[in-house]
Amino acid sequence: MDQQETNGGIKSLLATLGFCVLLGFMVYWHLPNLWTDLRTSDWQPAFGLKLDEAKCTRHFFVASTCSIKYSDPVKPEQRQKSLSYLTFGGWGGEQALLVQSASNPDRVSIAIATKALIGRTLAMLVLTIIPLLLLLAVFAKRMLASGDDDAASFVQPNPEPNPARTAEVTRRPTMPPTGNAPPTFGRRTTPVR
Repeated sequence: MDQQETNGGIKSLLATLGFCVLLGFMVYWHLPNLWTDLRTSDWQPAFGLKLDEAKCTRHFFVASTCSIKYSDPVKPEQRQKSLSYLTFGGWGGEQALLVQSASNPDRVSIAIATKALIGRTLAMLVLTIIPLLLLLAVFAKRMLASGDDDAASFVQPNPEPNPARTAEVTRRPTMPPTGNAPPTFGRRTTPVR
């Protein structure tokens, strides 16, 4: 294994780890709020809570991450709480009305987030599952291209040699041996010196 293959492998590993950390962060940050909103159906306006901040950031004109910070004026000793949302499109210009569950007042969200559950669920699925499938495809391709005979034979078994074709190949004229042999096209190439 030469230095270039080693550097390529390390770069690939670091890119994969970074990608996994990004996906893990996205799931950790956005999935709990989505799960809570999916399980709750008895939303009502939260008149006792104060919305301190609401902002949305659009990414690549496709998805948006929105976050809110709210507090309870009745209990000023409690720290400010925050919620985050991931959705397709954007909620810019929409009113951020706080809502809470009638059966469990500790569950808080915003009205538009509870109405856009399908879009939020699709955004979470598309932005996590599709990249994971692409990552698996890249790993499978690298595994097959690495020259690992066990992996290659597992995916595509080697056929039995055809005697007629073997005889045909051996009858072809060969190049006379020279000091500079042309590079071969196979799994590994030898550099021309």
